[in-house]
Amino acid sequence: MIEWLENIDRILFLWLNGFHNDFFDAFFWCVTSKYFGLPFYAIVIWMLIRKYGWKTGAILIVGAILSVALSDLSSNHLFKNIFLRYRPGYNLEIGDQVHNLIVEGARYRGKIDASFLSAHAANMFAIATFVGFSLNRKVLWIGFLVAALIGYSRIYIGVHYPADICCGSILGLFLGWLMYRFFSNLLTLSK
Repeated sequence: MIEWLENIDRILFLWLNGFHNDFFDAFFWCVTSKYFGLPFYAIVIWMLIRKYGWKTGAILIVGAILSVALSDLSSNHLFKNIFLRYRPGYNLEIGDQVHNLIVEGARYRGKIDASFLSAHAANMFAIATFVGFSLNRKVLWIGFLVAALIGYSRIYIGVHYPADICCGSILGLFLGWLMYRFFSNLLTLSK
């Protein structure tokens, strides 16, 4: 059963990873960058403070940061250490079929660490969920769109399988929701 699922994941990965051209190579390299989310974070900070004021807004900003921290710790130090799944570019069965970007003259395959599950996807879905529930549904869906774009960028550049992205997204959704519930109860109790 596990081999069957991994085979489907590899086939789906190779299909999704295969849509390459120069424009999308540059675009998704920017999307996967750690700086891509900065405008989103700045807008979120502004919206939280504008809606709730400085005190409550600051508490919610701390909640958003803790959502990402918890997500990052869980994905990088728990799941990756348990599952130890090679990134696609290092997978001996499909590594030569993976379209990795050429960065500074070399094939970019990501770190030589585990790929399951995607911390990029988990972190972005955690903050999108926390902030979306804190603000409104429109922000929630925009956050999900940004998170999904970042998730696909990880497949596009060849460093994550679709299952890595899906499971990272689920973890992020859960932790973002859990932290939102905790902080909304905390703010209700403090009133």
